[in-house]
Amino acid sequence: MSAAHKLHFTIEDYLETESLSPVKREYYRGEIFDMAGASPVHNLIVGNLASILGQYLKGKPCNFFPSDLKVFVEKYLFFTYPDLTIVCGQPEFFEKDENTLMNPSVIIEVTSKSNSNYDKSGKFGLFRALPSFEEYILISSFTHEVIIYHKHDENVWGITASENQLSENVFIKTIDLTISLEDIYYNTALIENKLTLKSFNQIL
Repeated sequence: MSAAHKLHFTIEDYLETESLSPVKREYYRGEIFDMAGASPVHNLIVGNLASILGQYLKGKPCNFFPSDLKVFVEKYLFFTYPDLTIVCGQPEFFEKDENTLMNPSVIIEVTSKSNSNYDKSGKFGLFRALPSFEEYILISSFTHEVIIYHKHDENVWGITASENQLSENVFIKTIDLTISLEDIYYNTALIENKLTLKSFNQIL
C-alpha cells in the first residue's frame, strides 16, 4: 500500500470520497492508503472460492460477500476490503455506511509477495479485535501455501498451514466446509505443485 496523502482525514472524509476513488483504499486512524491491484492468479483464486462458497452456503445461515464490501474494526478505526468475507447470522453494518460490515465471522485474503507479511501480521492483529471474528484464511497467489487461523478462545488461535501437497484439503471450521487445494487453485499456473498440511496452536 501507499499513503494517498499525509493529512489527517476523518471517517466521514474517507467514506464521502471512497465512492469517487478509482482504486480501493484503506483507512487507519486518520490516514488513507491506496490498495494494490490484483493479479490474474489472485482473481482466479477468488473466483474459485466464490463459486464454491456460493453453492455450499445456499440455504444455510451464513452468507459470503466479495471484495466490494468493506469491513470496519471500530477499536482501531480501520476500514479495509477483504477478498472474501463470511457472516454467520444477521449482518451488522456501520451506521454511516451501508457497504461496511462490522461482524465478519470468517475473513479470506489472497496474498501476494508485496502484501503477505501485512496480511499475516498487521491485518490479523487488527481483525482480532472483532468479537464476531472466528477464522482467518490466507491463500498465497505466488506459491502453494494456505494458512488458516481458527479461534479457540480470546487469546488462543489454532493454525493449519499447507506445504506443497495439492491432493490435501483445508477445513473451514466455522461453516463446516472442506475444500480441496486442487479446487482452490483450479485453472491457475500454481496447480502443478503439491502440498501437505500441518497443524499447531499458539497464543497470540
